Amino acid sequence: MAQYKYTRQSEIDLESIIKFSSEQWGLIRSETYMDGLEDLVANLADFPDLGIDSSQYIRDLLSFPYQSHSIFFVKKPHGIDIVRILHNKMNPHRHFS
Repeated sequence: MAQYKYTRQSEIDLESIIKFSSEQWGLIRSETYMDGLEDLVANLADFPDLGIDSSQYIRDLLSFPYQSHSIFFVKKPHGIDIVRILHNKMNPHRHFS
């Protein structure tokens, strides 16, 4: 089983997602959303080639949609590194400069 690691910035993204979704929809729905995201990240670590080429932002960057967000990651020898998790309304160009 491949591993995945979160960058500091993607950890900040996760904290924001948890805070917003908990306040907006409640703890149970927030936990369900985050569990699904974590399951997807684990699957992407095992099958990173499912990612969509997003190298227009950063060299070798891949992405994959998850409900209202997109997970941005790069392949590594251990599996993947999660670079950012952005809401679909966010402009990736502003977050990858």
